[in-house]
Amino acid sequence: MTPTLIRAGLAAALSLSLSLPAAVAQEPGGVNDGNLRRPGSSAEPEARIGSFFAAAVRGDGVLRSGAGALSAARAECDAGCYEVLFRKSDLHRNCWWTATIADRTAWTVPSGLVGVDARATSNNGLFVQTFAPDGTRADRPFILTVLCR
Repeated sequence: MTPTLIRAGLAAALSLSLSLPAAVAQEPGGVNDGNLRRPGSSAEPEARIGSFFAAAVRGDGVLRSGAGALSAARAECDAGCYEVLFRKSDLHRNCWWTATIADRTAWTVPSGLVGVDARATSNNGLFVQTFAPDGTRADRPFILTVLCR
């Protein structure tokens, strides 16, 4: 992947995230009550957010802070691979997760890419990979958030 394509993708993602607050307007008479509904549906909620978990992890794999996070550590690849464990035994069921490259202490926005998925070796862990802007694996700080029913 070329740096130009990566920059274009990041610019598109940034413009989308900047336009979201206007697009997330409540339906008339609606309330932001934490219930999950299908877009455009006024039906009863499908689920209620039951728990929230988060972890701020340094580029060296050290857990800086978190909500319900038990530990963070480097995983089995040379660079940019991490395992984060949470205080929820069935994290892979009825939970949604996301990660972003971020350093809560640097007061700058670090560059890079991040991916996250269920950890195959534990039911309470997530596997995170971080990359430099050119797409090569690299150690990067990140923030991981998890919402569960």
